[in-house]
Amino acid sequence: MASAEEAPKGERTPLLASGSSKQKLAFIEGLRFVAVGWIVVYHYAAWTDSSVPEAVKRLITNFPLDLFTVVSGFVTHLAYANKDTSGGTLQFLGGRVQKLVLIYYLSSLLCLGIKLTNHAVEEKEDGGGGHGSKRLVNDLIAFVPDIFGINAWFSATSLLPVGAGGAVVSYLAETTMPTNAPLWYVQALAFCWVLYPTFKGLVKEHCAEQMGRVAVIAVCMWLLSMLPLCVYAVYPGGSQFQFLKVFPPFLVPSFLVGALACELHLQSQALSASSRPAVLSSQYAAIAAELLFVGYCVVVALVPLNGDLALHLWTLFWAGMLLLFSAAVAATEGYDGEAEQIQCGLKWVLDSEFLGLLGGVSLYVYALQRPLSILCHWCVDMTAGEPGWVHVQWMDWYIFVPFFILLQAIAWLVMQVEPKWSTGKKTSD
Repeated sequence: MASAEEAPKGERTPLLASGSSKQKLAFIEGLRFVAVGWIVVYHYAAWTDSSVPEAVKRLITNFPLDLFTVVSGFVTHLAYANKDTSGGTLQFLGGRVQKLVLIYYLSSLLCLGIKLTNHAVEEKEDGGGGHGSKRLVNDLIAFVPDIFGINAWFSATSLLPVGAGGAVVSYLAETTMPTNAPLWYVQALAFCWVLYPTFKGLVKEHCAEQMGRVAVIAVCMWLLSMLPLCVYAVYPGGSQFQFLKVFPPFLVPSFLVGALACELHLQSQALSASSRPAVLSSQYAAIAAELLFVGYCVVVALVPLNGDLALHLWTLFWAGMLLLFSAAVAATEGYDGEAEQIQCGLKWVLDSEFLGLLGGVSLYVYALQRPLSILCHWCVDMTAGEPGWVHVQWMDWYIFVPFFILLQAIAWLVMQVEPKWSTGKKTSD
């Protein structure tokens, strides 16, 4: 089995445990697809219609963005736990963002082009009143932070008193969201990558063969992620704490919980290397993980939850689910390194090559969702004889389903376009 660095271009890259293990954790790509697909449904499908049951609405609004963050931490540690990252933070970050540079700027420029076109249309409709031109200039100025990927950091300006800082603070506050709004998450994820090499060094120095210590740190990370949201939920007039939802440090605890879950997986794998657990135990682990996921769906569909507190309420839950799925794979790994298939419900679906392919383009889908949704609306309006550029709107399901399929296809095509500065080697982390 080829390593992550040796995967041929265009082929699905297996997720490999570091070191000499050849364990394949294919289910992770399937979970990536589920998480991002859920988010796209929340953003654009017409689930607010009165005909949609309340339980379905609650299920959709509790999309598991935190699951994607935990998975990102898990996969990053899986790929780099035993690799040399002593080259420094900038070198590590450069390797991480290299494959995202193309999609980041492509999707940003698409959204900017759509906004500028909208303003040109508005200017024409105004009869040359100058309002569209003024908004065009403002949008070009507002695009500057997008170039450097720093918009999400400006969200902290909401803590300042109204009117404080004058025009500068006002500019920062207005550009908190990138022109392609979903890219705030990519900016925040980059900060997690900045901290990872230091974090990995601390884990390696102080937590080697200390599974209990790793678990305690993971719980502390979760409590840290919940503390700001608890303050926001109980603080009188706490709307100024809304920035915590997109402030990059806010994602760090969940990302590190995922990395710690991977560390627990690798340590437990090393402990069991000399003996092979029963296949029956692997089936129990897979079933337990599936029950956790189904249980989450049932709970959020039936029980009204505070949307802000729920952002990181399930962090440890997702980490536990990843550990159980990983244990199911580890328990069926033969001495020759070939993992036996567990034909067991959800895991069998998540392990499929098709979901693996879709999960592999998840970040591309996330970045392209906004500009392609606007273009989709424009095409629909053109077909209906109502040409004109529009902003994001809800899509009826008969429009959303073809849009979703097209989004996946375009994301896959864009992923095949390697920038010249790329090494040509794809990684799944």
